[in-house]
Amino acid sequence: MLWDKVMSKANFKFLAQVVLVFGTFILLVFPHNLHAARGREIKESSNPSEFSSKFGVCSRIDKIYENVENRAREREQSLRQKLDKRKENLEERQNRRAQLLQERRRNWDENRNERYEILMSKAKTEEQKLAVANFKSAVEAAVQKRRDIIDRAVQDFRKGMDSAVKNREDAVKKAVETYQKNRKEAFEKARTACQAGKDPSEIRATLHSDLEAAVKKFRSDKSSVEKIGESVKSLSEARKLAVEQAVNDFRATLKAEVSKLRSALEEDDDNV
Repeated sequence: MLWDKVMSKANFKFLAQVVLVFGTFILLVFPHNLHAARGREIKESSNPSEFSSKFGVCSRIDKIYENVENRAREREQSLRQKLDKRKENLEERQNRRAQLLQERRRNWDENRNERYEILMSKAKTEEQKLAVANFKSAVEAAVQKRRDIIDRAVQDFRKGMDSAVKNREDAVKKAVETYQKNRKEAFEKARTACQAGKDPSEIRATLHSDLEAAVKKFRSDKSSVEKIGESVKSLSEARKLAVEQAVNDFRATLKAEVSKLRSALEEDDDNV
């Protein structure tokens, strides 16, 4: 029993020494072999850019480009949809205004015709009937003149709005095209740097800086043309002034014609 214990302790010490020696061999030999293999890989690469493409941004340049383009296209599509929706809403508002104006004009026409009939029914003499007929002709001419002026004002407003919308669309389209061009040039520049074997960290930093500059320019260009509030304000004011002038001229004409009709009817009554 004592002999077995002594032998067990001796075996344990022997095994521990073997493990220690083998472990030291692993630590000393294998790191050297790993570094040597890595060195051979670099040395065997005749083109420095090959090493960059294996271990740096160059190996992922196409994937990065694909991701950037996908996100950019999504934003550009969203922008186009936004502009199309605004244009659609503008057309709907203009069409509703035009429809409402036509409905009001039909009601005004019916109301005037009823008043003409009442006046004619009260005319007793041919002179009075002629005065009513002249009054109707003068008022209808004034109504048509007022409508022509208002229609031109509305038409000018719509043409101005269409032009403003078109200019905005063209400007946004140009901004998008410039953004696309700047993105493409940034990646072409990065690919050229990769082929030249430049430092991957510098390539990555330059690409990031170029893309950031492209985004900032696009945002600046877009923000300067996306809104057409000033154009709308100017066009609305011009339309408003034209309509107000037409209405005031009509009221002045109507007042004068009413006065002439009243005088004619009173004069005829005195002569009866």
